[in-house]
Amino acid sequence: MTCSTIGASAYYVQNVVGKVRTRYQYVLADSPNLYYLTPDLKVETPTEMHVAQTRLAMEAIFNRSPTQPDNLSTLNKLFTTEAQGQILEGVISPQAKDFLESRFHQKVEVAEIAVNIQEGEGIATTVATAQLIRVGVSGNNTINETWSVRSFFTWKSNPDFKTRAMYPTICDSVTFFSTERISP
Repeated sequence: MTCSTIGASAYYVQNVVGKVRTRYQYVLADSPNLYYLTPDLKVETPTEMHVAQTRLAMEAIFNRSPTQPDNLSTLNKLFTTEAQGQILEGVISPQAKDFLESRFHQKVEVAEIAVNIQEGEGIATTVATAQLIRVGVSGNNTINETWSVRSFFTWKSNPDFKTRAMYPTICDSVTFFSTERISP
């Protein structure tokens, strides 16, 4: 009797733990007065959450090696198919030849993010200003470049938690306002 009680208790505890782990750990809403519970159980406001999502988006787009973005998996999950096409057409394809020939590696440093939450519509927009540090090699010469970029993002609630469980919102549209070489 004791062994079956212990076995049943262990099964019950495992079952409860499994259910708790699969529950979504954040609240989806579009009011600035609501708070989000992140997967690491930290509480953040919708504005903080959109700043974090935008920073992640900038890193997914602009952190690159000569052949592809560094975070291809994040790029595929954080952006809709339409937004991925805008990124491919606006940034990756036009620069692919230069990146490959000069063996460029690029990192982004985000300077500022502005957030606009559109209450009642389930949409938020963000504008990010950043600096790109690009390093490459051409022949025997080392290339160091700095670029300024500004991007506009439109966010919507994540409609597919099964394949994109880590992201409370996904980017539905991205526009690249400016990309300017600062040096040399």
